[in-house]
Amino acid sequence: MEKLSDASFGARLGAFFVDIVVINGLSLVASFVLLAIISPLGDRPSDPVDWMSPQAAGAVMLGMIGLPLAYVGASWSRLLGHRSIGKRLFGLRVVRVRE
Repeated sequence: MEKLSDASFGARLGAFFVDIVVINGLSLVASFVLLAIISPLGDRPSDPVDWMSPQAAGAVMLGMIGLPLAYVGASWSRLLGHRSIGKRLFGLRVVRVRE
């Protein structure tokens, strides 16, 4: 059995910030892509202040909420090896303690 040690606070914080950057980057890209696809299909608001149709706003919300949830779910699954990109980058993993 290999010797395990607790991760340092700095490594955990670094992995957290990497994951935040990945999640925000993916959400931003997905929101703009969905906005570009959905926006021409929706109703144009008559007020010039309302620059986004309700359909486009829904697509942006889907990108900003759905993609981070999908990333977290994929990080917890076998798809990404039960490790997020930040944890993988910093060499961290969650293990069970067996008695």
